[in-house]
Amino acid sequence: MKKKSKEQKPWFKVPLNYEQKPNEKIDLIGFLFNCRGLLLQQQIAENNTLVFNTLETRNSDKGKAPPNLDQLRLFIAPATDKRILKVTNLQEMESYKAYEPILSTIKSGTVEIQPIPESLSQFWLYCKCRVTGKLSKWFNSGFVWENKAVCNAGVHICEIDHLRFWIHRIPDHIIAKIPDAILKPELIKPVPRPFPDPPPFERLDPAVVGQTQAVNIFDTKSAKMKRQEITAQLPKLGSEIKQQLASGNLNTIRESIVNNYTLFHPWFCLWPWWWPYFYRCKELAVVKTDANGRFDTSITYSCFGDKPDIYIRVEYFINGEWTTVYKPPIPCHTYWNYACGTNINITITDPRVPGDCCCNCPIGGDLVFLRTISHHTSVRHIQQTDHFQSPPNQATAYNRIGLTDAGATGDPGILESVVGDYKRPFGGKPSFYMGFGSDLPNTGIYHYRWSYRQLRSADLSAVADSFKPLIPSRR
Repeated sequence: MKKKSKEQKPWFKVPLNYEQKPNEKIDLIGFLFNCRGLLLQQQIAENNTLVFNTLETRNSDKGKAPPNLDQLRLFIAPATDKRILKVTNLQEMESYKAYEPILSTIKSGTVEIQPIPESLSQFWLYCKCRVTGKLSKWFNSGFVWENKAVCNAGVHICEIDHLRFWIHRIPDHIIAKIPDAILKPELIKPVPRPFPDPPPFERLDPAVVGQTQAVNIFDTKSAKMKRQEITAQLPKLGSEIKQQLASGNLNTIRESIVNNYTLFHPWFCLWPWWWPYFYRCKELAVVKTDANGRFDTSITYSCFGDKPDIYIRVEYFINGEWTTVYKPPIPCHTYWNYACGTNINITITDPRVPGDCCCNCPIGGDLVFLRTISHHTSVRHIQQTDHFQSPPNQATAYNRIGLTDAGATGDPGILESVVGDYKRPFGGKPSFYMGFGSDLPNTGIYHYRWSYRQLRSADLSAVADSFKPLIPSRR
């Protein structure tokens, strides 16, 4: 007599129910992974039931029997955010607050699991939030500062995930260092230079930076004095928080960090090596700024708990590729409990970003001209001919050809530019921002060829040279 096979059937279904039923209907999706973390299948729940067929899976070994139940991992999450359909690995799955039940027994093709816990399902209802703002950048033309809009920039809008969902994954030795750093802030070392962009509430008007720095040009404060200034600005902690941190119990310390997450941001901001452990963000939208530098879009966030914590980073199309031009530290520059619909105004400081926002204004004729060079320096602000002039209070004159009188953001008083005082050299690799007329031939033309010739040597003596093609640095 033939024995009945005990092999698992290739398909099975999983009935779904809640520990506490939500007030609104939530569309659910299930992701089936194998024990190595490879995605096998994703299915939308119908009538509160997931149905999987392990013979119709991706990343599975052809010709082999379907995996046993104990070799599978199931994740259940809301399908409200359609970007979840693009999830392909466990790391991406984490940001959707999915429920992973234990798959233990199967009976007549049905796998019974525990109900979806309320501690997770309460975060599965989503609300909409309007995120709007403006990008701008300060430019100096002679004696005048002008705040110009930054257009055609890519604005990445991200939400900071709540620490509670991964606090227990942070290694013990990292958690153990928190109490000393917070209870003994005098040991905190400032963030090394170059400093990140200051938080929104600490930014200075560049028009008065020169006046401010002219008072004290040199930074003569000792490391001890700097630490004292930093610790004096940190928030005061209550006795209960201090007791929790000093308890030596890692679970108590973890709970205190979660409960006082917002309070601890100033400390975390001072320790860059902590940022990857305590801050994770999920990208919600990418939008472009218009000719006025503005961006405006709607995002979804969990209705439960606080308002969304919004973090912004910015890219700009430079030399043929999208390049990050604004990515400040998360703990210092996140808009915590963002009030939906309020403006997020960001000042860009990257010297490669132009400030000419006539984005869609055509230039008439068959013209080709140079808009700006490097730090957005107009050609008319570069000395084109030999001009010998001595510095202030000096008798020796030197040739100013090739130098510029354009100002630079953040100069102290002694370095402030004066129109006609050509004293700044160009360093590194200059960038050229071009203007092309709308009447230029463009049928099948995608590139323009550059040529150059050397006019002067290093000591500014004349050089006889012919035009040579400029070889591109990247193809």
